[in-house]
Amino acid sequence: MIREIRRERRIEMFAEGVRYDDIRRWKCGNLLTAPRLGIIIEGAGYSEKDIAALKETVGVNEDGALTIYEKRYVGQRPTPIFEDPKHYLSPIPTDEIGKAPNIKQNPGW
Repeated sequence: MIREIRRERRIEMFAEGVRYDDIRRWKCGNLLTAPRLGIIIEGAGYSEKDIAALKETVGVNEDGALTIYEKRYVGQRPTPIFEDPKHYLSPIPTDEIGKAPNIKQNPGW
């Protein structure tokens, strides 16, 4: 259930510019570095013939998800960097730290 909720939020927040904030809120930044996968075809209403064709042409991982992005990208794809806890926090502006010396910068910044 949580997977479907996150999937729906990903779709809705994509064009609104708040997706990254939502990732930080859910504390699921590790999902940014996970490989991108397509749908899980088992139980999705495809015939056995269609499933066999998809497995042959597109490829399927061990969980049954389509690996469509691996076929589309030629070469070494860069791995996104998401550092925990750095990217869950925003940097505090240096002028704010200058105004109040007892404020410390967030970890990693």
